[in-house]
Amino acid sequence: MTSKLRKKVVSGRVSGQFQKIVKTSWSILLLVLFAPFSTTAALGAHAYRTVSTMSPRPMAMGGAFVSVKDDLAALIWNPAAFILYQKDVSHRLSVHINPVIPAALLHKDHQNVGDFLAALGTTLRGITYSHSWAELGLLLWEEPFYNPAAPVDGPFFDADDILNHCIHTLGFRARLASTVSLGSTANLYRIRNERGKTVLAGGTNYGVLLKPARGLEVGLAYFDFPSSLAQLRWEMEGLKDESVNAGISFYPDGSTIVAMDLRDAAGEEKIDWNRFRFGFERTFWECLSLRLGYFQAEPKERDVYSFGLGLLGGNIRDWGIPHCHLSSCLANYTLLVEEGDGDRRFWHLLYLKFCL
Repeated sequence: MTSKLRKKVVSGRVSGQFQKIVKTSWSILLLVLFAPFSTTAALGAHAYRTVSTMSPRPMAMGGAFVSVKDDLAALIWNPAAFILYQKDVSHRLSVHINPVIPAALLHKDHQNVGDFLAALGTTLRGITYSHSWAELGLLLWEEPFYNPAAPVDGPFFDADDILNHCIHTLGFRARLASTVSLGSTANLYRIRNERGKTVLAGGTNYGVLLKPARGLEVGLAYFDFPSSLAQLRWEMEGLKDESVNAGISFYPDGSTIVAMDLRDAAGEEKIDWNRFRFGFERTFWECLSLRLGYFQAEPKERDVYSFGLGLLGGNIRDWGIPHCHLSSCLANYTLLVEEGDGDRRFWHLLYLKFCL
């Protein structure tokens, strides 16, 4: 009897893994076909952040992400929302791999062994550790929106600047109660400014995530940037130095998120329309997410409409185990359409990541 039951469980898990692989394959095909089409079909200037960014999911939801839970992406938005698993998991170490940077760097000619080793080193995207009531995460090689040296209408994959123009983040989240979480991050910025000089500086983020009612979550995030990089995340993400940002997200069911953010919620200026962010996410078949959003980019208050697709994969070791991993994606693609002053600009955001 026990043997038959064990075989049935194993068979069910294998069947679940097979179904997940089939759905994943179709989703990858859809994502691969969609991304190049959006690049070639649209007329206007194109900008690319496609080699090492965690921004696709947050920005696809219009940047309304302060109260939305995620894995590595939450470290740079609200560390209190940095949550890896839906159920308690103790002493779990995971490694996150990015194949895009090394592939882009190794595609070009290298003069010495050091360049080759540096390219291979960028494969490591992050390391996370999960305990029953806390998570610890290290995020490496984050590609910021701000990049004055990036060419307009350049190649889709361009990793030339990533080694000298990136952000590294170490953060943690602690769950104080079932409805309260706190988080903090320390950030190391290595940024090349508009004068071509490299700025090396540090900063911190702090966050709170509350769950006042079922299906409702509220987040607060404080950003402290180095004074020399105070405008680093201002133009598209709307994040000011020493600002408190608030967010609220509503979950009408297990597959839908409706979110809204207010930038600089504690600011002395009156609350204008351009300080709000709106986002929506719907997940289909437990593996493919559709995202929409709207916001106004600074400082000219240009309208930005966002569209995104996400392929949920979770930890490869957990495939076939339903609802184990929270929201880790194998791939995310986002298209931002920025309009104003009679012209149009398209931002393409992409990341590929595997978790082991």
